[in-house]
Amino acid sequence: MSTVEHPGARGRLRWRNIALHVLTIALYLVLAAWAADFSLAEPPVPLIWPATGVGLAMVYRFGYPLAASVFIGALAAQLLLGMSWFEASVLATGNTLGVLAGTAVLRRLRFRQQLERSSDLLRLLLTGISVTAIPGALFGTLIAVGTSPAFPKTLGLCWLADAMGVLLFAPLLLTVRNPLRDPLARQHHYLLAALLMIGALTVVVHSGLLADMVAMPLSYAIYPAVLLVAFVYPVWVVAATVVLVSVTAISLTGMERGPFAYADMQQNLLALQAHLALLAVTSHVVAAVRHEREAAEARARNHMRSLAGVHRLNAVNTMAASLAHEINQPLCAVSSYAQAGARLLERYPPADGQAASRLQEAMQGITTGTERASAIVGRARQLLSRGDEQRQSQSLNTLVRQTASMLGGEFRRQGVRVQTHLDPDLPEISLDALEMQQVLSNLLHNALTAVTAQEDQRRWINIATRAEGRPAKAAWLTISDGGEGLPPGERHLLFEPLVSGRADGTGLGLAVARSIVEAHGGTIRAGDAPGGGAAFEICLPV
Repeated sequence: MSTVEHPGARGRLRWRNIALHVLTIALYLVLAAWAADFSLAEPPVPLIWPATGVGLAMVYRFGYPLAASVFIGALAAQLLLGMSWFEASVLATGNTLGVLAGTAVLRRLRFRQQLERSSDLLRLLLTGISVTAIPGALFGTLIAVGTSPAFPKTLGLCWLADAMGVLLFAPLLLTVRNPLRDPLARQHHYLLAALLMIGALTVVVHSGLLADMVAMPLSYAIYPAVLLVAFVYPVWVVAATVVLVSVTAISLTGMERGPFAYADMQQNLLALQAHLALLAVTSHVVAAVRHEREAAEARARNHMRSLAGVHRLNAVNTMAASLAHEINQPLCAVSSYAQAGARLLERYPPADGQAASRLQEAMQGITTGTERASAIVGRARQLLSRGDEQRQSQSLNTLVRQTASMLGGEFRRQGVRVQTHLDPDLPEISLDALEMQQVLSNLLHNALTAVTAQEDQRRWINIATRAEGRPAKAAWLTISDGGEGLPPGERHLLFEPLVSGRADGTGLGLAVARSIVEAHGGTIRAGDAPGGGAAFEICLPV
């Protein structure tokens, strides 16, 4: 089936892609300009480089084409910082290669960007500080000092700058989402109060207004505040809080304020980065563990519901076995009375021969119906006790005619038109006749219930069979009706046990039908009928 894409959708997709490229370049330039304030004179390298985390997050989340924007952003940033075209091109190449390599590794590891599992957080950290950070650090070191004796120290500083960029900034860009779609984030007044409190605390601690002997221990008071956010809010809110604290603390420390401004810039920022790295890792681990715990509790609740359903099914099985035993006795009595009545009619025929003939047919119908019902009850007892099957080569068309005939009286009473379109070339199939008649009966009863609520012109049921292939490889049976159709929001639950769309339904009919069809190696599916209503299709292998 071919699909036609709407021109408006293509236009929106094009503008979205352009906006992503522009956003990537803008973030790269803004954060690079901010990080340039924390560059050393010797060696000439920044002590933090957030653009590495920006590139990794944007390329992983939105696709490899954004690597072009990463290269352009890196090239433009280095040119604005006063580097030559050659040096800027080399650095941009190193940053882009690191981002591409990190994205490829994360995709290979089946990393999930939501960071709601501790294993995903570990994958991001290990990949970011190794595969992504090392190429950019290596290229930057070669441009800065070449292969001079300062190479090891410079490489370590460049690597640390890129690794901190990934640790502090990548989680936010990977996890951020629309707050209107996040129920917890909609509590904006609580969230805003928490962010204001944490931001104010960070400013007070790092502003230099407090003595170092007070500000240093007070800096650890930020930990419980951020952890409280991690216990309550989504991962992207935790990541945004970490970015807020980090940007504020680094900016104030770079101005030689706060408890970490006690020596030169290198020592100050390295000590602060260790502090911030511990804060970021701890808060993200707490958020991930919380989500894992909530997911485990949800799985446990679903498991308990499944167990409750199993217990109810076991109770239904027990009750059905008892009912099968009890019902079989009155069925035998009804059959015996019908046979006795037929013998009496033969021995003492009434004067009206036509009436005698009709009574004889009625008695024979009662006998046939009770024998069929008794056979069904017997097979139900066998199914509940041993689960065995009795399959024989059967004509699906014959089973359709028999089942429709059994329900014919109810169809006529409700004024429902039943039309059959049976393929005469349909081959015989290995079936358990009673089980398959149960499937047909369940589907026809559902169709009857659906159409009885409609006006006269919609009270119809169509039954069709067809062979697939010549020679036939499969047999298809379709039962469609003129009812209201399937509820759109519940179609995925139609065949689940104990789930019913009717107030008086048991939720077992379609579940039993699916289990029987699948036991025969077939499939059953639900859809919309061409003339309105619902359609159920069964495919059975030949």
